Amino acid sequence: MRLLCAITVVLFVLIYTFNSIHADEQVKPKKKKDPQDYTENDINNLFEQWEVISFVFFLLNIIWI
Repeated sequence: MRLLCAITVVLFVLIYTFNSIHADEQVKPKKKKDPQDYTENDINNLFEQWEVISFVFFLLNIIWI
């Protein structure tokens, strides 16, 4: 039962992340920026993306242990 809940959460996070990444691509094209040109908002967005990815890896480690 615990494994089923963990798999459900991981799938939900992956689908949500995949959907949000592709929704952003349709709205605006991505441009490469010079790191010196990053704003506070850009850094916060990168940090949120990193949190989601690290959370998914954390859940995957829990499932495989």
